[in-house]
Amino acid sequence: MTEQLDPQPSTIEALIRQVVREEVRAQRDADAARARPEVAIVDPLRLYSVTAASGILAMSKVWVYKQIREGHLPVVEFGHTRPHQRIRAVDLQRFIEDRVFLCSD
Repeated sequence: MTEQLDPQPSTIEALIRQVVREEVRAQRDADAARARPEVAIVDPLRLYSVTAASGILAMSKVWVYKQIREGHLPVVEFGHTRPHQRIRAVDLQRFIEDRVFLCSD
């Protein structure tokens, strides 16, 4: 919901308040959009490396490996002697959704 500017504000102060209010609202909306990036899953079979998953989660690789080791984040392993771990997009999405916390005041 955007507030329309008054075409003829009564004073210059009223005009300045309107402009500042719009700028603050736009900045707040931009900050909120950056704080909550959407993870769009196009292909449910898509696999992410631990590095890519850590980037999506904005957490360190060490933290992601800890989540894997503790069984919170499932992985698919490829290779015999030195397995490469990959995280399915659906598992990453579920991991994120399971940790959504809605604060009610």
